[in-house]
Amino acid sequence: MNQPFSTIIGHSAQCEYLQNILKSGNIAHGFCFSGSKGLGKATIAKEFAANLLGLEAEKLQTSPNVTIVRSEEGKGISVEQIRDLKQTLSLSTFGGGWKVAIIDGAQTMKASAQNALLKTLEEPTPKTIIILVSHNSNALLETIKSRVATIEFKLVAVDSIKESLKQKFDLDSENAELIGQLSMGRPGFAFACSDEESYKEQEGLAQDALQFLQDPLYARMKKIEELTKLKEDRQQTIQNMVELMRMWLHESLLGSLELECSKQAKELSKTHSQEQIKNALQALQKCESALARNVGPALALQVFASSF
Repeated sequence: MNQPFSTIIGHSAQCEYLQNILKSGNIAHGFCFSGSKGLGKATIAKEFAANLLGLEAEKLQTSPNVTIVRSEEGKGISVEQIRDLKQTLSLSTFGGGWKVAIIDGAQTMKASAQNALLKTLEEPTPKTIIILVSHNSNALLETIKSRVATIEFKLVAVDSIKESLKQKFDLDSENAELIGQLSMGRPGFAFACSDEESYKEQEGLAQDALQFLQDPLYARMKKIEELTKLKEDRQQTIQNMVELMRMWLHESLLGSLELECSKQAKELSKTHSQEQIKNALQALQKCESALARNVGPALALQVFASSF
């Protein structure tokens, strides 16, 4: 079974490369799919695994020859999870053929987990493939990166995402416009928001991010306290908030230059000078770097909130 990689738009070169690997049979034992969150890397990793194993992508979860490792909420991927994975990969393949491991959120692996994985990458089990899906490859050890084939995924043109949303999900122009804007060039993110519930949730989060930038410092600190006390999806919610604040700041910078932007961003540009917006963007970049290094989210966000 050789299915096209058709789920995610904008990555034709990467998908063609993977298709050619499958056709040639010259398959590396390790890959790193690298790029921002929401690009569709995990989806393409699953499609690649499905093609390799001759399965439909929907059946991967129940295949005994596929293992998907994900980070634990707020904890990252532990050394125990990697040790369990190594044990699983050491077992014989059910029915012969290939075994595939997908480590989703590989950038959250602790150093001990990465070192545990290194041995497996250095001495791979025959007919075993490990795919690292990483939103920040700089968080991976150089020894890890040197032993895998890295495939970079880039942002996709927002107009392409809008058109694809209209065609694939039959969205009207207004909804496709907003989701495309919120996606910031990430098709996987956009497709995940195509149903009404996800769309409303993301729209609400976008408004929260805009409000955070408009609020006085005491209100920002209160919002940070609320975010860091979340019991479910805290890490993902904070990451989404940071990305959405970056979107609003970029748009408001366009507004300050009298360029086309959304009405909300234009209002933000009226209350913040160009210098303030630039300072906020620089501070936000430092905040993202701190979060990627597992600095406490409260501290990282508080430093950002106090910078403008």
